[in-house]
Amino acid sequence: MILSGWRPDRFTLLIVGLALLAAGLVLLRTSFHGIGLNNDSINFIGLARNILAGNGMVEVLTTDTGERNPYVLWGPLYSLLLTAFSFGVFDPYNVAAPLNAAILGLTVFAVGYYLKGRLESRFVFLWAAVAVASSLPLIWMASFAMSDALFILMTALALIYCDKFLGDGKTSSLLWTAAFSALAWQTRYVGLALPATIGLLLLFQRDVETLLRARRVLIYSLIVVLPMGLWVLRTYLLIGAPVGNRLTVDYPIWQLFDDLATAFAEGWERIQLIPLVDSIPGLVWAGIAVLLILGAGVLAGSLWQGRGRAKWHGRPIAVFGGFMLVYMAVIVGGVAAGYSWHGVVGRYFVPVWIPFLVTAALVLDTIFSIASGRISGRDGFSITAGRRPRLWAQFLSWALL
Repeated sequence: MILSGWRPDRFTLLIVGLALLAAGLVLLRTSFHGIGLNNDSINFIGLARNILAGNGMVEVLTTDTGERNPYVLWGPLYSLLLTAFSFGVFDPYNVAAPLNAAILGLTVFAVGYYLKGRLESRFVFLWAAVAVASSLPLIWMASFAMSDALFILMTALALIYCDKFLGDGKTSSLLWTAAFSALAWQTRYVGLALPATIGLLLLFQRDVETLLRARRVLIYSLIVVLPMGLWVLRTYLLIGAPVGNRLTVDYPIWQLFDDLATAFAEGWERIQLIPLVDSIPGLVWAGIAVLLILGAGVLAGSLWQGRGRAKWHGRPIAVFGGFMLVYMAVIVGGVAAGYSWHGVVGRYFVPVWIPFLVTAALVLDTIFSIASGRISGRDGFSITAGRRPRLWAQFLSWALL
């Protein structure tokens, strides 16, 4: 597992501290008015209450005949966790906040520990670990009684173990990858992006015999698809459709992309850290743009010059970056097909936040290794090579810091 060979060194203790900080921020945010609620939250909590009351997997709402609607619109895992951690004593509503806080804390620890073993630069590791722990989108989502935080955790674990399996080829890593992929899919239907991404990575893995690749894909598919197949079969027998929330779409595809841009803008307004951003003069923004373009040119040149000696994190970038692309395609396809009642919603993009941070950290780590002439050390971090780096490399390293 991810904790194999675990040692409580100072960096691991730092990760633990950041995980506790993230969990504490969720508890602090929900301590004043309780866990956040919306329509979906009511059904998640309602399902957990109905299970505890012996009513089965039914919604809070009733039909015209007074019967409860079967629970078919969402994945069952989050409500089942609320039920389990209620222990038959506590109300699921009161369990949601500490459960979500624990989920976010585990997410921060898992991602931080993974990056500790991956990155060579201490600075990039610290930046990435702090960025994950203090991510406003993650804290915001964990403050609601929603399945998003759980989905983000299962997705991160599935991608971490996928990278591990592609590296070591161990069956245990493949089984953990499949298990977390299945759990993510049972949390949210958009979890389809995980088996789609990982299946392609397994299918086109290089230096592996065709028969072995086919066997790995088969094992992974059986573990991931079987639970969802049973859930979809139950839904079909109850309502005559595999998924119960499809609506008629009456807007063109270009309107969908306009909604995507609007959702991105609304998300930025929600989480921006510069309150006076609107008051910054346009000339200042132009100067910032020029500096960014010049910096991008310098970085591109340094990467090109150091391409022969750079340690590229190609495999993990393909895993996390590939998931971002597939996930966005699934979101667009799902909304266009009518599987979202409210069109494009800003929270749909939160699950790509951690893959984005991980991918950015991996790219920055490569840049730093080129700029400062570093080689890998035993502890997973970098040490300075014997040859003194060039002046331009020292300047670039200082500029990035």
